[in-house]
Amino acid sequence: MMDFNGVVKQYKNFLYKESWKWQMNYDFEELYQMAMIGCWKAFMHYTGEVLFLTYAARCIQNEILMYVRKCQGCKSEDKQVKFIVNLEAVIGTNKDGQESLLQDTIGATDDDIEEYGEREIKRKLLKKLSKRQWEEIECVLFKSTSQKELSEKYGVSQSYISRRAQATLDRLKINYLKEMSL
Repeated sequence: MMDFNGVVKQYKNFLYKESWKWQMNYDFEELYQMAMIGCWKAFMHYTGEVLFLTYAARCIQNEILMYVRKCQGCKSEDKQVKFIVNLEAVIGTNKDGQESLLQDTIGATDDDIEEYGEREIKRKLLKKLSKRQWEEIECVLFKSTSQKELSEKYGVSQSYISRRAQATLDRLKINYLKEMSL
């Protein structure tokens, strides 16, 4: 029977591997500490019924998952782990010795990234619309149904539908401009 330091030495690569799986989203050092805690718990509670690595793997994975769930549930800004990707991060070198950047690998240009950001803002704003607001905007923009049909459906005048749709469009425009300026 080994002591805990011997166990850590023997399974050091496994601890790194399990921590590395989550390192893009969370702090690697924190993950490695969680893996060590899982290994310690496995060491303390191991009964010998199965291979130690099998038992330890489950304990380590559970400890890391508990940490991940805790981070996802954090409400305060100072405790929450943020997901940040630097597109200019060096991810390796090619045959010629030149550095390869993450943005080269995924093929995204600044315009692509900006366009994606705009689409996400639009999607976020449109999600806030009620079903009725969405129908009114569709009516004005795409003419899928007439304003008269909507007015009959909701029991209001056609001009009311028109005013509501215009007001919704104006609010969307203002919110979009606010989001773009952030």
